[in-house]
Amino acid sequence: MKNSYTLIFLFFIMVVARGQNVQIEGVLQGVKDSTEVWFNKSVDAGYFNYLNNSDYTIAQNNFFRKSFKTKGVGAFTIASNPYMPSVMIIAEEGDKIKLIVKKENDKFALEFEGNNALGLEELNRSSLLNFKKMTPYLKSIFESASTSDDFFLKMENLRTEFMKPFEVLLKNKNITLPFYEIANKQVDLYLLFNINFLVYNFKGDPNKLKGLHLTENDLTQILIKTDHKYDGFDEKYDNCDGLIRTIAIQRKCLNISGKILEGSKKDIGLWSGSEDMYSYAPIRYQELLIANNIKHFGFDKSGCSYEKFIETFPNSPYLVKIKELNNMSKTVVPMLPYTLAFYPYNATKLKLESVFEFKGLTELIQHKFTGKPVFVDLWASYCAPCKKEFGYSKPLHSFLKANNIEILYVSVDNKSQISKWEKDILAYDLRGGHYFASSTIVASLQKLLNVNGEISIPRYLLFNLKGELVLTNAKRPSEGQNLYDEILSALKNN
Repeated sequence: MKNSYTLIFLFFIMVVARGQNVQIEGVLQGVKDSTEVWFNKSVDAGYFNYLNNSDYTIAQNNFFRKSFKTKGVGAFTIASNPYMPSVMIIAEEGDKIKLIVKKENDKFALEFEGNNALGLEELNRSSLLNFKKMTPYLKSIFESASTSDDFFLKMENLRTEFMKPFEVLLKNKNITLPFYEIANKQVDLYLLFNINFLVYNFKGDPNKLKGLHLTENDLTQILIKTDHKYDGFDEKYDNCDGLIRTIAIQRKCLNISGKILEGSKKDIGLWSGSEDMYSYAPIRYQELLIANNIKHFGFDKSGCSYEKFIETFPNSPYLVKIKELNNMSKTVVPMLPYTLAFYPYNATKLKLESVFEFKGLTELIQHKFTGKPVFVDLWASYCAPCKKEFGYSKPLHSFLKANNIEILYVSVDNKSQISKWEKDILAYDLRGGHYFASSTIVASLQKLLNVNGEISIPRYLLFNLKGELVLTNAKRPSEGQNLYDEILSALKNN
C-alpha cells in the first residue's frame, strides 16, 4: 500500500513539473471560418525558446480556442490578422483567459475576461509597452535633458508615471504579483530598445544631434548606463515576450561590437559578415537568434543549413520546427520568388502576370505600370507592424483609386514563404499588384533608397507617372489624410 501511495505522489510531482495548461479563447467580429490565429511563443512549455508563429489554431463561428502547457508565468503575443491586432498576453499556469475583439471606426478595441483581465487590458493600451507610442515621450526627454544623469532622472519619472496603473491594479488585487513583475520587466525591455533606437537615430543625423543639449559622448554614456540598468543578456528577462527580448539581445551585441560595451566572443561558427556581432551573445542566446533568423529569412540568407544547425545544437528544442522549415524549403519552385500577380476587386484569387526577375523596382514599375503613379508597400509575412497597417487599406485604396494611382505590394519574404505570402494577400484583402521579390531585391533597394544595411519595414514609396521615385519613405496608411496630402503634393511637384 505504501508503494502505491509513493507512485501516486511521484506521478503528481511529474504532472506539476511538466506545467499546466493555459487556455486562451477569443471572440472576433466577422472572422472568416478557417482563419488561422497564430501565437508568437515558446516551442516548449517554458517561455525562453521563442519562435515567431510558433503555433496556431483555427477560428470558427467568430470564435477560437487554444490550450498549451506552460511553466510559471511569462509573456507571449497573439499575432495580428485582419480581424484582430497583435495582442500581448501575460499568463500563469492554469490561467483561463478570454479575449473579445471589437472594431469601431477602423480601430480595434480589446476586452478581457478571466485571470488578470484588467491587467491585460492595461498591458495592451499602455503607451510604455508600445514602441510607436513610447517614442515621442522619450524623444522629448532626449531633447530637454542637459546631461546623461538628467536624462535618467526624467526617464525614471516617466517610467514611474506609466507604471502607476499597474501598481493600482496590484494594490486592489486586480492582478497578481507575478503578473505585475513580468509587466515591470517588459517595461525594462521596451525602454532598452527605444533608448537604443533613439540614440542611434540622433547619432546618425548631425542635424538632429545639433538640436540636443546632450553631446555625442552623453549619448554614449546613456547607452552604457542603460545597459547597467537593463542588461539584455540578463536571465531575469527569460520569461518576457520573445520578440522584444530577442531585439534586446541583438542591441547589446551591436553595442559590444561597436566597442561601446565590454564583452567577449563565443564563436560557434554560425555567423558571418555584419551578423558576426551575434558571436558576443551567450551560446543559449545564439541558438535563439539563429533559430529565429532561419524562421524569418530561411536557411540560405541565415547562412546556416539544416545539417549545420543539428550539428551545432543536437538537443535543441527547435529541432521539430527547423525540420519542418527544411522540408518546406525543398518544395519551393525556383522561379516563384519573382511572381508578379494582381488581385482585382472582382476576383477571388490572384491572377498571375509573370515570373520575370526584374533587376530592380524601378525597372518593374516602368515596364508594368507605364504612365501611372504607383504607391509601393514594402512588407513581409513575418512583419506584425506591416499587417497592422493593412487595417487601413480600405480608405487608402479608395483614395488611390479616386486619384488614378496604382498600388503595388512588394514582399521581401524569404522564398520559402511563397504560400504564406498568397494566404496573407487573400486574408487581408490586399487588392492591387503584388510582387514576390523575396530577398533578391534587397540589394537593389538599398542602392535605390541610398540605405546602408537593413531596410526596415513597413516602408512606403511613391513613383510618379514617369516611373521616377519621388517619395523614398512616405507616411504610413494609418496616418490617413497626412499621407494622402503628402502623395498629392509629391505628384504635383514632380
